[in-house]
Amino acid sequence: MLPVVVQGGYRILKNKQKNTEIVKSDILDNYTYNLNKNNSLVVMDAEGHEPDIFMGAKKTIRKKIPFVFEFAPFWLNKDWLKKISILFKYYNFFHDLKTNKKKRFNATEIKKLYNHYLINNNYTDILIK
Repeated sequence: MLPVVVQGGYRILKNKQKNTEIVKSDILDNYTYNLNKNNSLVVMDAEGHEPDIFMGAKKTIRKKIPFVFEFAPFWLNKDWLKKISILFKYYNFFHDLKTNKKKRFNATEIKKLYNHYLINNNYTDILIK
């Protein structure tokens, strides 16, 4: 059985604000070094910071550990596609979990998905494996 950690309502802020606290963070690779693709699944909902998390998950990605992550275009910054481009090398397909459609995992298809959900001001979860 895999451990489950539930946290919610966290944001990354540039400046400390009222009712906030500073917390330490670490890269994902430091938590997944014992995992393998046959018995693991990483689930993320990071309010648009998923591309940044992937930047610290290169070893995890090379092991092709499956991910489920929120894909919300309205949360993503302008560098999101560049930051997730490492994923295209190791994962061939993605599943849009809202529509249950399987697509090739490449820049063209993910940009189509981005445009679809941006126009509709909506989001989905994506499974890559």
